[in-house]
Amino acid sequence: MVRIGREHFITRFGPELRAVAEVEPGGTAVFETHDCWHGQLGSEDQRMKGLDFTVMNPATGPLGIIGAKPGDTLAVKVLSIRTGRTGLVSILPGDGVLGHMVKESKTRMLPIEDGKVIFDGIAISAVPMVGVMGVAASGDEAGDVSTATPGRHGGNMDTKDVREGATVYFPVRQYGALLAMGDVHALMGDGEVCVTGCETEAEVEVRVDIAKRTVLDWPAIDDGESFMIVASAEDLDKAAEEATAAAVSLISRTQDIPWEEAYMLASLAVDLRISQCVDPRRTVRAVIPHRILKRPIGL
Repeated sequence: MVRIGREHFITRFGPELRAVAEVEPGGTAVFETHDCWHGQLGSEDQRMKGLDFTVMNPATGPLGIIGAKPGDTLAVKVLSIRTGRTGLVSILPGDGVLGHMVKESKTRMLPIEDGKVIFDGIAISAVPMVGVMGVAASGDEAGDVSTATPGRHGGNMDTKDVREGATVYFPVRQYGALLAMGDVHALMGDGEVCVTGCETEAEVEVRVDIAKRTVLDWPAIDDGESFMIVASAEDLDKAAEEATAAAVSLISRTQDIPWEEAYMLASLAVDLRISQCVDPRRTVRAVIPHRILKRPIGL
């Protein structure tokens, strides 16, 4: 098993990345992650305003997967997520869905105890998830590839289904794939409406493998019941369009039915869910039940 300490982190998923450790396909790795603020917030007396935003959303890594090359698909099985004992949630004027209504910055420190996140005496079951996970982008990747921004390479997808037991798939763009991750939340609702979840440091253990047959243009998640296409764009309408187009195309190919029939089937059985609506690009996932989709990637 490979362990990558949180002192090894990136703030961009650019094509210039170099691996800090390597593992063979089928191998496991543990990523020690910072919280999204790189540890700059430590109490409720502190505010997001005035933080060093150049190190925000750090992603631990990158991990090179031996033999991975452009045209492959990387499969990342999330084996475990161990969070810290406390998390923080914070708001900032101008940020989030209702940022225009926020008068001043505010931070709350939340205990994480016995599998629960405690907010003002309300105990909510913790569901740890990885907010940032991705691979190195291609040299001609359009737009921002900072670890705060999602894209075809993955990145800050903030999708709560990236949790224990799920397998996350990425189209490989660079030799070695160069996997990195961070921004773990002990709990987050779909949308992440105030721009933060229960932010915490963590240790994430994964197993990586390579599929030589690629059918994906976007990252995807398999949670054992559904296969999800995760698409990001400048607004939610465009993200929904991208996720739907990818889902319909996948159904058409794997079920060997005309595109028009796949489109109708998608309207009957595929759910569109908002992952997040607060990052520089918005993220929507198209959730395709296994019962209408043959497993698209074989390892």
